[in-house]
Amino acid sequence: MKAFVLPLVVLACLFCSCASHKPEDAGAFETAMPTGMKIAVRNSTGLMEITATGPLERKYSWPSATKTFRLTGRTKRWYGSLGAYAPQGDGTMHAVLEEGQQHFDTLDGVAAWLAKKCTWKELVWSSEGLVVGWKEDRRPSDGYIALSVDVWQIYLSGRKPSHLRGASDLTLTATGGSSAKNTSFKLPPARRISGKLFAGRALSLMEDHHISVEEVLAVIRKATSEKEGRFWVYSGHYLDPKINCSVCTNSAGDILSAEP
Repeated sequence: MKAFVLPLVVLACLFCSCASHKPEDAGAFETAMPTGMKIAVRNSTGLMEITATGPLERKYSWPSATKTFRLTGRTKRWYGSLGAYAPQGDGTMHAVLEEGQQHFDTLDGVAAWLAKKCTWKELVWSSEGLVVGWKEDRRPSDGYIALSVDVWQIYLSGRKPSHLRGASDLTLTATGGSSAKNTSFKLPPARRISGKLFAGRALSLMEDHHISVEEVLAVIRKATSEKEGRFWVYSGHYLDPKINCSVCTNSAGDILSAEP
């Protein structure tokens, strides 16, 4: 039986990262699901159905239960997304729910992000970049549920991708609506700095999380690289002194992302 582990670090980040907008401002959030949209996704955990019953209200149905939660919109971009979240429980379960848009300017950036996400949660995505992952754990002593669900819409240079590599349109379907084809959010243009090409995605993350170019370059220079799929990841968290930054590059050394 799997160990029951609550994602405490994630919860702390979610609680501390942002406050909420007023409910009437729901249209300002970069959510993935318009009201009326229904997603059905199947992974090794089973079938999950997610219905947008309101601008920020979602109904989740899976083999163990059906629950409706009201998401909280973010006031600041968090790991690339100005979406919505809900870390909460109701006495019988604990839920960590995320929904939002993720913006990229390169296909390498998309692939690296998916590879990273797949290291801790099984994801399924569509040809048009709708990404869903979910898992359920139970505490052995009393069956208390920990539910984690992610719903993301990927945009590549402001538009939904088409024919996204690795897509599984048979195990992920959406009815009753879809996310917008285009987004108004603009990533900064890619720049070459000190001989390194920084993708727009990386520059945007650095701005959001107050990470300097000097910190990124120091992490690449000092940290031991680890292979993640066909990409390389450098973590400054284990350096002495610590640098609060993790950097992902492709085989050419281009910096695809830099985040806490």
